[in-house]
Amino acid sequence: MLVRYRSKDCDAVKVYAFKGKKYKFPADEWTPVNNLFLFEDLRQYSDVFDTVAFFDIRLLKRMAKDIIIKGDLISTSRKSVAEKLKKFNFIRYQAERPEQGTYIFKVINYGGSDLSNYRGVKGGLNILAYRNLGGLGDIIMTTSALEKVKEKYPNSRVTYACPKEFLELLRNNPTIDRLTPWNREVTQENYDVVINLTHDCIDYEMKHQPLVERNRPEVFVSSCGLLDDDVPSPKIYLSKEEIVWAENFFKGHSHLVIGLVLKSNAEVRQWPYFEELRNRLLKQYPKASIIEISYSEPSDWKKHRKVIPIFGFKLREVAALINQCDLIVSPDTGVAHIAGALGKPAVWLFTHIDGKVRTKNYRNSHVCQVTPDTCMKGRPCWYEIPCGKGNVKGRKSFENKRNPACATELTVNMVMETCKEVLSVPQVETIVFSNKRDSLGDIDKQIRRSTGRQILLLGDKQTISTVTLHRFMIADGDIVACKNDVRYHLVYSDGKYSPEVSMGGLFIHKEAYLKVGKFGLDFLIKAQNKGLTINYIDNHEIKTSEKNTKTLPIEENKTLFFVRNGGLGDVLMTTLVLPKLKQKYFNYRIYYFCDSVWMDILKDSPYLEEVFNLRSLSKYPQYDGCIDLIESVENYSQEMGINRKPRIDRFFELCGVEGNGHYKFDYAVTKGERRTAHSHLADKKILGLGLSAIAPYRNWPLSYYEKLSKMVDLDEWQIVLFSDSKIVWSGARAKNLTGKTKVRDLFASVSLCDLVVCGDTGISHICAAVDVPNIIIYGTIPSKARCSYYSNAFPITAKNIKCAPCWDMQVGNKENWKDCRKPLRAKCVTEIKPEQVFEKMNLIKGKE
Repeated sequence: MLVRYRSKDCDAVKVYAFKGKKYKFPADEWTPVNNLFLFEDLRQYSDVFDTVAFFDIRLLKRMAKDIIIKGDLISTSRKSVAEKLKKFNFIRYQAERPEQGTYIFKVINYGGSDLSNYRGVKGGLNILAYRNLGGLGDIIMTTSALEKVKEKYPNSRVTYACPKEFLELLRNNPTIDRLTPWNREVTQENYDVVINLTHDCIDYEMKHQPLVERNRPEVFVSSCGLLDDDVPSPKIYLSKEEIVWAENFFKGHSHLVIGLVLKSNAEVRQWPYFEELRNRLLKQYPKASIIEISYSEPSDWKKHRKVIPIFGFKLREVAALINQCDLIVSPDTGVAHIAGALGKPAVWLFTHIDGKVRTKNYRNSHVCQVTPDTCMKGRPCWYEIPCGKGNVKGRKSFENKRNPACATELTVNMVMETCKEVLSVPQVETIVFSNKRDSLGDIDKQIRRSTGRQILLLGDKQTISTVTLHRFMIADGDIVACKNDVRYHLVYSDGKYSPEVSMGGLFIHKEAYLKVGKFGLDFLIKAQNKGLTINYIDNHEIKTSEKNTKTLPIEENKTLFFVRNGGLGDVLMTTLVLPKLKQKYFNYRIYYFCDSVWMDILKDSPYLEEVFNLRSLSKYPQYDGCIDLIESVENYSQEMGINRKPRIDRFFELCGVEGNGHYKFDYAVTKGERRTAHSHLADKKILGLGLSAIAPYRNWPLSYYEKLSKMVDLDEWQIVLFSDSKIVWSGARAKNLTGKTKVRDLFASVSLCDLVVCGDTGISHICAAVDVPNIIIYGTIPSKARCSYYSNAFPITAKNIKCAPCWDMQVGNKENWKDCRKPLRAKCVTEIKPEQVFEKMNLIKGKE
């Protein structure tokens, strides 16, 4: 149980008196509270204190006399109480002390209540967001908060848990790394932050009704500990197959499709005139097709030849069909939120809930709502609901009063007028221009004459898929640019990306266009200067047969910091992520912060604006985004088992971009560097030996290297020794470069080798970067976690070592490792003999 004083003054401290004692609660940190009754007392003052508990306080109070709470530990001497505690969420059975008759439990995720304590992006931040209740609309609205979390913490791993019946609607959402049903097993895992999205919205509305100002996506974002400004719209992501299925469903029907959502789960939200509205719509639009949507067939439903019933369909099927509609008319129910999350025009019929507040984050939503003269509140009453005809039999919810005046006095004429207004304007109008014939002035005239709410610009040689159009519709922003397959909306010249965007594939909201005033070469720069939002989405098939397309310059005014400490191998592996990262954040300047010794290998990267010493990071406090990978992958414990996957894959995950499993390092040794390195070497085959690793327990014994060198035919091979520190060598004749080479010189020397033998160290990654065959001796870490994507890597591991791999002595029985940290005592390495390595060398030579 944690408490924090709510104050803008970070140094403020609130003194609270309770049963003769005084307790202090600072404003800038969470304070543990071990007294259940004190905690319950503090929860009454939500305007003064933030309170967090990861278990049901009400149930725990019943056993308060039988338990002792100390920080994140709960203990009891009663077995019956212990059995009950084993069923609590976020409480894990830890140990039993028979001699004391005590059962001990640990509060999981203690202290991680939201993201407000994290000032920057933390490497490997593991987040659980959950909602253990419905309904459908609330689940959809939580996606705004998840997107905001991923925007602020792009290298976080977000797990989202909710009731299993809603999971399918969240599939394909790129802001969710793991989607799982809500159950106790989820609460037994370890997370850095746990965000409860269950109760805050209804608590806020109940407290402030009828003067509710914030909508639920904003409240959900606040629950995450983030500022509720610029809240993204809720989103549902359809697949290509689902869109094609829905298109085929409507084959042979009218191009104008109107959807009517007949029922809401709450009686007070029902609108009683849908049958009359259906008849009026068919009379006004005789060629239209109407779909009527409900969870099950209503008892009073009547068939009609032009009406397609959608009763009992799966949620994603309903979403795909709604995506094909030109208009949805719905009471305030979950299906209306599906339409909003798909960016489809929707007429919402509201009763007691303020429609303007509820639909604030849905761009294409149109509110129909009346406040009758007889209304006792004179405004939407939210949950007070003084009118209506009593509760429905057997249902006690305050939302189950029938036929309130705000429903019955919302007439069909009012709804029809709104429907006609929406349908009179095309939702999307496509303007096709010719790269050869049309000037920017010609395109400007076409946009001015257009009547659509949104304008899609396409070149006459371009085609667009339905998936891309769907992504345009759900994307936030006044102007949306699609990253083109052919040019990727980037111009590459002189080793740098120029900030230009291809004009074919621009999606412009007409209101935004009118604010800019004129379409010209500086259109996007003017839009940015006027504070309009430009969003860039991945291309899902805009294709063009032309090489040269019109481009518009954009301002490159954002900065992204990429921060990684650690060894050479890790820094090299992160460079594989940079091309994808630049594609995702192409209008950002990317600055890399690393240990000074590795700066030279990054300085020529075309994806980086500049490379800085990690120690200077505090001098640059201003940035738009930060990917902080400091100590992000070194924890291999049971709780962080995700770090045991191939490290390259893990870096891609932490950076929020997708890898493809085929990687090539973008590192070039210059002619001058190669010439200098070659001056030290004889005209023979070159065998490189990497003699040392940062971690001593990864070192193959020096005596083994020396024995191996004596097996080598020196008439055929010249041996070259590499290490970051000086090593005294007693093996066969060799060129000893240990402790002599700078990092770029080391790359050059390794690039001239015909074969390198080394342990799990940076040399192995240099071999991959310069494409040199490499025998790698692995011990505590399995080879698949390091070199699975290196085509010229030949790993060797010891057999029949029960404690290996121990993941750098973090997994397994500690007794097995007690001597491993001592020099040359790690059996997983020392059991690999020089004869095995020499045999591997001959096998590689035979393949050549």
